[in-house]
Formats: sequence, structure tokens, C-alpha cells
Amino acid sequence: MAGPSLSALAIQMATYSDEKPNYAASLYLYASLCILTIFSICSLNVEKREPAKNMWKRSLILLKDIDFLFFAMLMLILGGTWGFQLNFKNVYMEELGTPTYLIGLLDTFSALCGLPALFAAKWLTSKIA
Repeated sequence: MAGPSLSALAIQMATYSDEKPNYAASLYLYASLCILTIFSICSLNVEKREPAKNMWKRSLILLKDIDFLFFAMLMLILGGTWGFQLNFKNVYMEELGTPTYLIGLLDTFSALCGLPALFAAKWLTSKIA
């Protein structure tokens, strides 16, 4: 969650002129966070389980269900539109003349607003399902 704000701060601190931002600091921050993520994932204790029997036969049953196909198509469309909005939001904000730190704060704030929904998701799915 703090990644976009830290990246925006690094870009703002590494930029010397107002004309062209220096994105090298953001790249180094990204690389260091990736290495930190790799180390934390490698330290996890994961159990290895055998795959279920007749998994392919059961997946064909799922693929014949019209509700599942509708849900998968809806998720594909929503994912595409979300990705488009996510990728071009920064370009649009840059054209409006928004400072780099504000673009980073916008991403951080949107992630913070999603936290209550994340914590309420288990309760919500238990009530609906």
C-alpha cells in the first residue's frame, strides 16, 4: 500500500528539473521491493498436496455451467477495463499537470479505502453464500 507513495516521493526527490522526471529511483525501489517479496515468499512453510482425482473430468462439468461461463466472461471484461483505467490514469493525471506525489497518494488512498471491504469480505460471503 505504501509503494505508490514511496515511489512518487522517490521520483520527486530524484528529479532535479521541472521538465523531465527522473524515474531511476522508482525503478530501484521496485527492484528492492521485489527482492524483499522473493525473500518473504521463500521463507513461507507450504505443504505439498497431491492433486485431486478426476480433476479434468470435474473441470469439464464446471465449463458446461452457463452461470460459471457468464461469471468468467464478466470477470474478463471487468479486468480489462480495470487494467485500462489503472494504466492510463497516471497518463491522464500527468496531462492535467498533477504533481507526482499526488498521483502516488491517489493510489495509496484508493488502497486504504479498499481495506474495510477486505476485512468485511469474509462476513459478507458467509451471509450471501
